[in-house]
Amino acid sequence: MTKPKSLASSGIPGVLNVLQTEWDTVVLETFELRKHLESVRKNLAHALYQHDAACRVISRLTQERDEARQALSMTQEKLADYKDKLGVQDYQAQDLKSMSKSAENESIHYEQENCGIYQELNDKINSLADTLFKARKERKKPDDYYKPSDFNLLTQKGSFPLHSSKVPGVSSVGIHKTQSNYVCTGGNDGVAVIFDSSSNKVITSLINPADNDKIIAVEFALKSILLTRNNGHAEYWVVDLLSQSAELKTVVKGHPGTHASMHPLNPYFLFGASATAWGLYNMESGSKLCQVELEDDGELTSLTGHPDGLMMATGSSNGTVRLYDIRTQKVAATLKGHEGPVTFLQFSQKAIHLASVSTSENKALLWSLKKLKNPPQNIVHNEGSIKSVTFDPYGAYITTGCGKKLCFFETSNPNTCLFELDAHKDVVNEV
Repeated sequence: MTKPKSLASSGIPGVLNVLQTEWDTVVLETFELRKHLESVRKNLAHALYQHDAACRVISRLTQERDEARQALSMTQEKLADYKDKLGVQDYQAQDLKSMSKSAENESIHYEQENCGIYQELNDKINSLADTLFKARKERKKPDDYYKPSDFNLLTQKGSFPLHSSKVPGVSSVGIHKTQSNYVCTGGNDGVAVIFDSSSNKVITSLINPADNDKIIAVEFALKSILLTRNNGHAEYWVVDLLSQSAELKTVVKGHPGTHASMHPLNPYFLFGASATAWGLYNMESGSKLCQVELEDDGELTSLTGHPDGLMMATGSSNGTVRLYDIRTQKVAATLKGHEGPVTFLQFSQKAIHLASVSTSENKALLWSLKKLKNPPQNIVHNEGSIKSVTFDPYGAYITTGCGKKLCFFETSNPNTCLFELDAHKDVVNEV
């Protein structure tokens, strides 16, 4: 009988060692897997937390964005309505057109003296007139626009003594065409003051050491101001409202007593070239492009430009009002209604009416540009000397300076005054 082998000799301990080693390896791997699983769980939980937080942030930002868009939309609607009430769309179109033209020409075009209205300038005038005409046609009066009964609610909002007390009096006023909080006043002291009505602060003063004659007309242009002095000097000032600075660039000598009038196409303006002629000038260079003589013995007493830039009107000492086509310098119409000198002219921004004033007659007339063959209507006042007339942006109302009062009329019925406002302690020079 064979003797059985011992466990040691049979190799069982070696097997056990192998199994122990395998067991240890499996346990270690299991431990490492559990450790890795726990790490993955933590990373996943952190990622899920970040994802949830990101979703919350995105949701909040989306909500804020929608609220901001809604607020911006409401603000734009209110701003559009506000600008619409002020009737500034025409001016914005004008300024944008002028800026685009300036961008096309890096250097300013200085025309030669008496070069006439050449074809390129004629084309620019026509193009701008088309733009302004379309903008005017698209501008509609808001549904909540002022009613005749609203004028009874007018009250004084502020009083601002801006000029020297030694030579008191404001002889002219101009309002910025797109930023109506900026007002420029020309004084009897020969100084023009730019005033911010929103902050009640003076921005800057325009002082010409070489000339302190009374300023009879003030008009804002694109980044500039055109002043007219009583001695017949027109001054072109470059103005920076942000830096509150101003610089006198050119001075043009014209006919004393007439107001220089900005043409919608920058940098041009209309002015009395002599006692019997008007001219078109370049503000930048001061050069006179053309001079047009009146057709009779009357002297030039007033002039103004049409909002579209194609026409202008002149008033004479014999009471004659003439409409000219600026492009051809030809008379388009002759209007007879005054006997005394025509001292003030104003087109409506709607461009369908012209108001004329004769201070010596104490008479203001309203002309319909669509019905020039019809006689004018009288803008009837009870008392006081009429010096100035202006229209609202839609041509619905007329405001006049009559004596110490402001008088308000409907354009459709200028025979009846809607409301009289006792405005000043002395004569109202300009409205």
